[in-house]
Amino acid sequence: IISKCAHHDGDRKRVSRKDILEDYAVSTDLLGTDYIDIYMLHRDDPEVPVAVSVEVFNELHEQGKIGAFGASNWTHERICLAAAA
Repeated sequence: IISKCAHHDGDRKRVSRKDILEDYAVSTDLLGTDYIDIYMLHRDDPEVPVAVSVEVFNELHEQGKIGAFGASNWTHERICLAAAA
């Protein structure tokens, strides 16, 4: 199962701890599961440090709620920063 989170919503970019966790809850509810194999950030917000997202994903992984995480629509530079975080 792959799901995405933090899709921008009109004027709000939605790349925050709160949004990622809320999107996880919505996804698992709609999918009828408590585990997502690959959970991805849909969009980036360069104004938010990558560590914010990485910390939330690491917590979800450590809690056994996701298998892996990634990102789409991110620049190569931001992905490298996330990998180093």
